[in-house]
Amino acid sequence: MVSSISRLPLGREDIGLHALQILRDYGEASIDRHRLTALANEIGEKLSSNRTEHDSGTGEQLDPRLPINDRNMIQYTIVRRSQGFVIWRRLNGEEGKTEAWDCMVNGKIFTGERAINACLLRALNAGLPLLDAQYLAEISSAEVQNIYRDERDGAVTLPLIEWRRSKLNEIGQTLLDLYNGQSAQIFEDADRQLFRADGRGIVQRLVIDFPFSFGDFPFAKLAGVICNSLYSLRLETSRTDREFAELTNFSDPHNLFAETDYYIPMFLIRWGVIVPGEDLFESVVNHRLIEPSSPVELSFRAATFLALDRLVEETGIPMSRLAKEAWLTGAWRCRLCKIPSSSQEDAKLVSCPYRSDCMAFQRRPEFMAADWPLVHTPNY
Repeated sequence: MVSSISRLPLGREDIGLHALQILRDYGEASIDRHRLTALANEIGEKLSSNRTEHDSGTGEQLDPRLPINDRNMIQYTIVRRSQGFVIWRRLNGEEGKTEAWDCMVNGKIFTGERAINACLLRALNAGLPLLDAQYLAEISSAEVQNIYRDERDGAVTLPLIEWRRSKLNEIGQTLLDLYNGQSAQIFEDADRQLFRADGRGIVQRLVIDFPFSFGDFPFAKLAGVICNSLYSLRLETSRTDREFAELTNFSDPHNLFAETDYYIPMFLIRWGVIVPGEDLFESVVNHRLIEPSSPVELSFRAATFLALDRLVEETGIPMSRLAKEAWLTGAWRCRLCKIPSSSQEDAKLVSCPYRSDCMAFQRRPEFMAADWPLVHTPNY
């Protein structure tokens, strides 16, 4: 069983071993190697021709930033990504269809994780000291609620506010106790290594030292997102200072890994790469909650992790870029896509470079009902 593999220190290879064992033990999902190779060919062609996230055909991809990539960006990214879980809501009660959470911020509508980001930046720009570890350690539920207020009506519809406060409290207190209040010190102490044999790598410290915020064993989803996003930001040379570039120039970038969350498995299931078992299929098409740490949840996450690793092997595309493209496709293409019933609807289809061979769209319409997996968890 999964527990037979040493839990700590978590190594990059351990995640893959866990994932393989989960698929062997439970059989709730599998990977279609032929479809994976077909997708590798498609995604390799699209990315090599520079058709990336900007051709998704939607104007919703607003993602405001801090003005400079520096030490503050590392601190902000830790805070931002800690909040990236359960960013959806029910439309018609507990058994109704779901939608991505959205929020009006500064007069614009933001969706999903980018709404989280917009809310945090609004608070930061209004003077809330969200980069101060002491403030984070003491932030109240009322203050967190105010961060996520919707300007349309002043309501707070983002779920699990208490969990979000608890994460911010943990981050602040742990930074004070172990890292002089600065997230950048995690990167300095790790000597820019994501994983180390002594367990002092960046991913390992995030998982171990921040157990509620990032202790997602074995998949380390939010810790992985932090490292992928920072590694991508360093390429923005015109707005990146030297210290940030050095701290995020990981000595082992081959150890970056995919986030096993909502939109990537949604994309892979619809495209036919992940073959869901009966329970997983029924859950995603009927919008049913999946129990955390259940065989179904562990299986779709394991399949997602392994599929992205194999896509990197077959395409040669770095994980940070490939995972971003897969996530953007799920979030801004699959989520908005439906089979048109008229020529008018056909004209409104969101642009997608992967539609021509999408299993769900072209051959298996029952899979178009496959939504993102729903799990109440602080991990994603």
